[in-house]
Amino acid sequence: MTFSTVLRALAVGFVLFLVCHAPAHSATPGALDDANIFTYYTFSPGGSSINWTTCGRTGSSSGCFGSGSMGPLAGPCAIMEGKPTASGNTLSQYVYVVEGSSTGFQYAVLDIYQKQDVINGTDTSSMLLLHRISLNLKVALKTACFMAGGPRYLFIGTALSARAMRFDTVTLKLMPVSSNSIPSGLVSQITADARGFVTISFSHGATTAVDFYDPNGNLTQFGGGTAFEPNASTGVTLR
Repeated sequence: MTFSTVLRALAVGFVLFLVCHAPAHSATPGALDDANIFTYYTFSPGGSSINWTTCGRTGSSSGCFGSGSMGPLAGPCAIMEGKPTASGNTLSQYVYVVEGSSTGFQYAVLDIYQKQDVINGTDTSSMLLLHRISLNLKVALKTACFMAGGPRYLFIGTALSARAMRFDTVTLKLMPVSSNSIPSGLVSQITADARGFVTISFSHGATTAVDFYDPNGNLTQFGGGTAFEPNASTGVTLR
């Protein structure tokens, strides 16, 4: 065996030693361990609260970590979660609830909750009411409510209202949006795709119309007929 062969063998052995003894690192060091955590909600028609429960697995812990109730609420008729954000070991998420009516004719209210999960081997969950905002949209007992949107703007309507409300989740400001085709039509459906493009459907007797909005909350087009936007998470009921 030549001297150069010996050197090559020693070099290969040294590299193998470094590879085998190198410390293992996570693919995303410091990432929040929330991939297996979820929250589900329950509600009984006619009830005055929405119950939530957070379950899953994080670190060495698994099961259900926390639960609570949102309320008391006056005829809740729609609920929607915002996009979660992480800071340190805390996962935060806004939850939007539209309150309708439990008695007679009233005006709908938007409740904004903040859900937090403090993750440190286990999960400490909480839900806090931050804002209650009057929507100036008519509702009555068992009136259908609609809510959909994207990263910044939500569109909210009721089956008794001839307009919807565009809600800015950053400034908390409302702007009314009415049908551009049949001004006397009532809101019949609001849908959104995964990017935040929104359709608002209106109907007046046999006449139907639809308005289209982009993720920046701007009207892009409108016309007669019916249309909807399905997304990757929730299907649209067709009958």
